[in-house]
Amino acid sequence: LAPAAAGVLCGAPGVVVGLAVGTTAYGVSQTAMHVRHPGGRCDPLVLVEVLNAEQETLAAARSHITPKSRNPVWNQTLSLPAGEEGETRHLQQQGWSWRGKRKSAKLAASQNIVPERWDLDTTNVRLTLYDKSVGVMDQTIGEVCMPLSSLLAEPEAGGHLVTDSCDEAVLGDIPPYLPCRISLSVVQESLPQSWTLPKCMFIEQFPVHVFMMTRGTRGDVQPFVALARGLAEELGWLVTICTEATHAAFVQKHAEVSRGGIRFRPSGGNSEARMDSVLANFLLSHSTELLQMIALSRSEAEFFSSATVFMDEVLSSENNKPVDLIIFGFTLAGVAAMVGEHCKKPLIGLILQPSCIPSKQADWKAIHAIQSPDGKSLLDTVEEMAFTSHGSLKVLKDLAEKNPFASMNLNHLRKLFDLKPVANTWQALNEAKVPIIIPMPEGTFQRPQDWSENIVQTEFIFLRKKASAASAGARQDLGETVGCFIDDARRDDAPLCLITFSSMPVPRRTLLRIVLKLIKESKFHVRVMYVGRIEQGPIDLEGEAQKCKDAGTFCEAKAVDFGILFPLMDCFIVHGGLGTTVEALRTGKPTCVTGPLLMDQRFWGHVCYEKGIGPKPVFIAEFEKSCVDFVDGALDPSDPEKWRAEAEANVTKNSWGKVEDDGILANVHCIKELWPSLTPLVTSRSEERKLTSNAWVCCSSAGVSEPEPPMAPLAAKPSEESEASCFPQTDTKHSPLPDCSPPTTLSQAVSI
Repeated sequence: LAPAAAGVLCGAPGVVVGLAVGTTAYGVSQTAMHVRHPGGRCDPLVLVEVLNAEQETLAAARSHITPKSRNPVWNQTLSLPAGEEGETRHLQQQGWSWRGKRKSAKLAASQNIVPERWDLDTTNVRLTLYDKSVGVMDQTIGEVCMPLSSLLAEPEAGGHLVTDSCDEAVLGDIPPYLPCRISLSVVQESLPQSWTLPKCMFIEQFPVHVFMMTRGTRGDVQPFVALARGLAEELGWLVTICTEATHAAFVQKHAEVSRGGIRFRPSGGNSEARMDSVLANFLLSHSTELLQMIALSRSEAEFFSSATVFMDEVLSSENNKPVDLIIFGFTLAGVAAMVGEHCKKPLIGLILQPSCIPSKQADWKAIHAIQSPDGKSLLDTVEEMAFTSHGSLKVLKDLAEKNPFASMNLNHLRKLFDLKPVANTWQALNEAKVPIIIPMPEGTFQRPQDWSENIVQTEFIFLRKKASAASAGARQDLGETVGCFIDDARRDDAPLCLITFSSMPVPRRTLLRIVLKLIKESKFHVRVMYVGRIEQGPIDLEGEAQKCKDAGTFCEAKAVDFGILFPLMDCFIVHGGLGTTVEALRTGKPTCVTGPLLMDQRFWGHVCYEKGIGPKPVFIAEFEKSCVDFVDGALDPSDPEKWRAEAEANVTKNSWGKVEDDGILANVHCIKELWPSLTPLVTSRSEERKLTSNAWVCCSSAGVSEPEPPMAPLAAKPSEESEASCFPQTDTKHSPLPDCSPPTTLSQAVSI
């Protein structure tokens, strides 16, 4: 770990490792931390592990301890695997706890595999940050895990985000609560000559840098990836997608473009894991509009923990390729407004959930009421009156986002960056004429008359392969199991029904009961294809499902290319996400929406019903009663419900666009036309000091050091113990790094 100059690229040796962390960010109480270091400092060290695809340790090493430090700098070169036998023995004797295991045991388990035998495509590098000062307590602060190929491709990266055991970003406890990052790179001279190094991205060459900020499930991220590919391929722009680390592989898989560039940056958080929590399961298992409204009102507040991560990413980009445009999703509208205003960057919203945009029209609902199949009860009537309007949403949203007792609220975050509170985010965006792009053509829904002109409707946007579903090669992309299942059904002249809930946590028991009921009771001998999460269900139901698989009447897969699969189906049962629902509607086949029915899933359920393409949306727990009726009605040649006729009529009218059109070009052209006239958002700004990127970038490739204390009159003269504070300040000067040229490394070792 050796110092490097600013803007280091491939071929330049040397590394900087630096941290900007606070006290409570370490996962221990402030009281415990202050027992040893009252000034809030710690004794940090870093454990470096090289892991294979099975998460086995190929090599390991650790840094030295930097005592009594808040912003430590390691001027140290580490060899992987550890070169000296004595050093390895010393590391194996360490006894600090980590995830229920000794770090010494992890180091002892290291296979010390030489780098020539590492697989660049599957090898990961994990950095775990510890605090020695907490004694016998849990010493883990957080960790960073990244593909080795990414580390080699972007050696100039300003820092890698440290996350805790819940995948949330580790933040400091000193305003403005910036994220903890570790900066490092590989000493190029130590790399094996047999390695084929990934191509480096020289970000200065791109004309425009777009920063996309989004959080949520894969369905929330996928449209942003599709748009990023379009902006890169068509315009040659650089696009940075900042989202949850669980989507890193997905983003990087689609980052190969012929023009422009696409980068991934982690925001912290794990929405898919949160969907499996006890609280989320309680919400998903209850169908009341009140709980749905509470969930919608908290859709932004749940992601406030990433607010300073987004801010730090945009500000740190000023050191190399500044951000020119921010594109955000609906769950980050307030945070995006804050980042855009403080950093003076123009904004564009990409909103996939139009019902979240407020309107004063009485018939424009924030939440679409779902009535029981048995009829509208008194409770249904009360909830529809009280908990579906945008007026109710604003009240609950203000409680969630501006709660003065919450550790993170929007007004508090804005104050950290010298911005005054905003009463209504959507009103501020409209007044500033910030473009809001809804990737849905006119006619998809009844547009409220009081929406302003800055809300623009375009075409549906999809991320799909170039191959046509009709081609022979495309069928092979489905995989042998799915392809044979479809071929057998076509040979036997059996209709096909597709069930998919994407990443939504539908109980396995309920799913299997619906599947078995359709196979056994449908009068058209339907064969069922399921795509989505596959978990272990009750033994008796799993046994019956296996018999159906053996008989060729049931098939399931975790993931399949929908662009190829959907045209081959005869009817659909979907969860109501924009992508899956529109893909189904484009085929001109009857479609039913069921599942947990969260937020926009209700919206699309009502669209299908109002267009006459399927029945009213119902919750998955109640769908079992009517699932056979839907499939029989959808497959009946006489079309008794007129679902097929209406579905085909909508396709004829081109309501959903052409099957082969992914909508990327239309959305790219829209942004291209908007781009010249965009201006930064301005609401009202405090006249106090303004924070700049250089005020707190304590761990960039330009040099790492503990910042100087704040300038008067912002704070009194600090004591010796508080001088290492990472509080933002102006005119920060970094002390020069000592000369620590990388020592000569042993053969068959990689140095970082």
